[in-house]
Amino acid sequence: MLRRGLRRLSTSVLHHTTDVRLALDTGPITPLLRKCGALDASDDIAQVRQFSHGQSNPTYILESSAGARLVLRKQPPGKLLRGAHAVDREFTVIQALHNSTTIPVPRPHVFVDDASVVGTPFYVVDFVDGRFFKEAAMLAAGGAEERAALYHTFLSTCAALHTVDYAAAGLGSFGREGGYIARQTKVWTAQYRAAETQNIPAVEYLAEWLPQALPTDDDRTALVHGDLRVDNMLFSARDANNPAPPAVEAVLDWELSTLGHPSADLALATLPYLSPSHLPGAVRGFVGEEAAALA
Repeated sequence: MLRRGLRRLSTSVLHHTTDVRLALDTGPITPLLRKCGALDASDDIAQVRQFSHGQSNPTYILESSAGARLVLRKQPPGKLLRGAHAVDREFTVIQALHNSTTIPVPRPHVFVDDASVVGTPFYVVDFVDGRFFKEAAMLAAGGAEERAALYHTFLSTCAALHTVDYAAAGLGSFGREGGYIARQTKVWTAQYRAAETQNIPAVEYLAEWLPQALPTDDDRTALVHGDLRVDNMLFSARDANNPAPPAVEAVLDWELSTLGHPSADLALATLPYLSPSHLPGAVRGFVGEEAAALA
């Protein structure tokens, strides 16, 4: 019963949209999209939907009268923490990867930092269709063999990202080189201290242990994604007539990307092997009651 139910789950990213929850006035956007070539001169936006997943930055699908599909991603309204919701950095890395590498990302069109257009800075890229898995267990996959193939292409794409010549791609100043894990450990500890309300022995142990357990090669630098999970990738559709291995169609959500140590991405990508299955959404892991469903 569990397997039959799981296979009925829809994985197309198009099925993870809703009616617009945060209003978007498309009137000022249309001329900009025509000017940058994202829309033909006589085309206009006919329908707007909002994605339901990953809404730290509100993200919309725009469908034109001629059938073009675009994605607009914008900062949320209100006062933002310094460095948060960095849609400008997202667009920078997407544009660099699209122009200079084989890492699959949506085709970029335009970044607009003028908040008067839609209320906050935003960018527009091509819509990429693909299979979307909300949880690490990929419960909607066709079985253990397909799930293994999906994870193979997921991890291969992670590895390919870390071999990108970031300087040649124009990202040499995208972050600081070397010392990434040490800096992150220091920042995390300071943030915890600033928000601390009670003594938690396990956290105190961790705060003492982490600086002593830094990678010996912490001077290593690569382009890192910062949030590398299966729900931030879109995979090729399953085709019974073409049993080719699945491929990653696009890597999404580059808000936390920077120059850093690849082990940070690797740790997050493999965290589900240690996380219980009762946790919600994207942090839900493999350990626990659903392990049998993965076999």
